[in-house]
Amino acid sequence: MRVQVTLFLLLGLGSMSWDSGRQSRARSSANVSFEEKRLNVVPEGLELSVQFRPVLFSEDGRAAALIAQKNGKSLVLVGDMLGRAYDEIHDLVISQDHQTVAYVAGHGRKMCVVVGEKPGREYDEVAEFPKPAFSPHGNEIVYVAREGPFWFLVRGEKEGDLFAAIDGETVWSPDGKELAFIGYSADMKWRVVAGAREKKEYDRIHDMVYSPDGRSLAYGARDGQSSFLIQDGVKKSPPFDRVWGPVFSPDGKTIAYKAQKGTRKFIVVGDKKGEEFEDISGAVFSADGSTVASQGFVEGRGHMITGNRRGTGYDYLGRFEFRAQGNELVYIAKRRDKMILVVGDREEGEEHDFITDFALSPDGKTIACVVKDGGQIRLVLGGAKEDPFEDVRWPTFSPDGKRFAYIAVTARREVLVVGGRRSPVFDQVFEPVFSADGRRVAFGVLSGREVWWKVLNLD
Repeated sequence: MRVQVTLFLLLGLGSMSWDSGRQSRARSSANVSFEEKRLNVVPEGLELSVQFRPVLFSEDGRAAALIAQKNGKSLVLVGDMLGRAYDEIHDLVISQDHQTVAYVAGHGRKMCVVVGEKPGREYDEVAEFPKPAFSPHGNEIVYVAREGPFWFLVRGEKEGDLFAAIDGETVWSPDGKELAFIGYSADMKWRVVAGAREKKEYDRIHDMVYSPDGRSLAYGARDGQSSFLIQDGVKKSPPFDRVWGPVFSPDGKTIAYKAQKGTRKFIVVGDKKGEEFEDISGAVFSADGSTVASQGFVEGRGHMITGNRRGTGYDYLGRFEFRAQGNELVYIAKRRDKMILVVGDREEGEEHDFITDFALSPDGKTIACVVKDGGQIRLVLGGAKEDPFEDVRWPTFSPDGKRFAYIAVTARREVLVVGGRRSPVFDQVFEPVFSADGRRVAFGVLSGREVWWKVLNLD
């Protein structure tokens, strides 16, 4: 009898923090293994689905896990160990010490979170958003569950207060000791739950953010007909029609946020209101905290706003980022049917049909961008064009900025490209990480029925 196995999509590497955002492209190499090792072998007789990305690696590269199906049931494969079969399994995560795998399992009409091989208490539902996660600096599993009409947070085996609903937005403090989430009470009010610091209820709460030192928590809230910036339970702004997207400066002393009055939108930095636009996007501090960048849109044109200065108007604006040194901004822009990379006030390099992404070297001096022209996708590094591929992703600099790696797709299979050198071809390649000295690069791969942690020596 042939056993059917389908491997499900598991996005990302390592355990999942609930305050997800765009992470630095250069992963830390601390504790990462640079020893090549086969981690999993899917037994013969099991069929893999090539439609989905099947592997979740621990951040240190020492473990990998799969979700599979067998005779209509789901199970988890870690190393050569097959777990118990359930009706359904999803949301696989690995603990911070890379020793424990957890996942949501469904059995009949009940669901539970399995940690290691131990199933937790069964509930009517375990929330898919936010997904279960281990605490950032420990091995405590945290998730949201429902029993009957009530939702509550579960930390380890301890159940929290009951709510009519819990918002999908949750955020950990930088030290990983405190978790903030938003609960909805039966009287149709929302409140932030973050230790003992938050008690007041509002008509709506969103966009929570901790200061870099974790001592302060800010968010936007609606109270009656007006919206405010709230910091540590205190209103810190005048009333607006809308407040959203607060961010702290690197030193934690200043908050920038987006606000709306009538039909006009603007950025507020501290207590200083910026230029008004029809729409706005983003609010990012420079590394030294002296400048805030955002995007303003008016009359069909988008402008980068750096401090109080409005940049050239373009038909489209893409991702933007400050260079590591100084306050110079790098961003993607489009004029008519062509895209260009803009550095400060200068358009750099050639125009392209599309620029899908870019990465900056650690010192900010070198730019790598992924471009598409005439159906060909390639990487352009410091103005020099690399070979074309079907797709290019995860452009990554080494810590010293001297080497560069990316994942490329060729003939529907994948390779890692480092300094013009290609790895062997695999079914799938996962996010690379350089050693601290930049002399090695490690990455996970799926090759046939085998899951490997691969290492390339670059010298």
